Amino acid sequence: MKWKYPEFIVDCEWLQDHNGEQNLRIYDCTTYLHFTDEDPLKPYDVESGFLNYQAAHIPNASFLDLQEDLSDVNSEYKFTLPGLEDLWDRLQSKGVGEPYHIILYSANGPHWAARIWWMIYVTGYRRVSVLDGGFQEWQRLNYPVEAGYKKFGLAKFKLNPNHQIFVSKDEVLS
Repeated sequence: MKWKYPEFIVDCEWLQDHNGEQNLRIYDCTTYLHFTDEDPLKPYDVESGFLNYQAAHIPNASFLDLQEDLSDVNSEYKFTLPGLEDLWDRLQSKGVGEPYHIILYSANGPHWAARIWWMIYVTGYRRVSVLDGGFQEWQRLNYPVEAGYKKFGLAKFKLNPNHQIFVSKDEVLS
């Protein structure tokens, strides 16, 4: 398949060949939604993928927790984007920044990795890609996995938000 923006997608073979390089940082972004019928105001419970990450993940990967680490936990809505300066600080503290190429994947579909890709992209950092097929494809190809937890050190990058990505409620309604 030919991608329109190939710099934002990497395949498992590429990652297997480059894993361990000094300028590469890999993150599992898995989140689970458990749908409920008990309360119409709470249609689902959010579960971090951290426990499954600890049991098995791509070698050299760390974990990004979308709800606990990268969302505005004071919002009444789940997964609310925090202020961009706050998000920028959080991303840097998790190791996102220069000189690293950031690779994101999820174990249960591409949407969680794509969400965090968008969050990073909106802050202005462009060296970020999503793993095509995610952890499921990695396992299907019988590539190695490891257990445990890896934490990356601080990284820095210049905050350069693209405000044109956002539209207001009024713009949507017009």
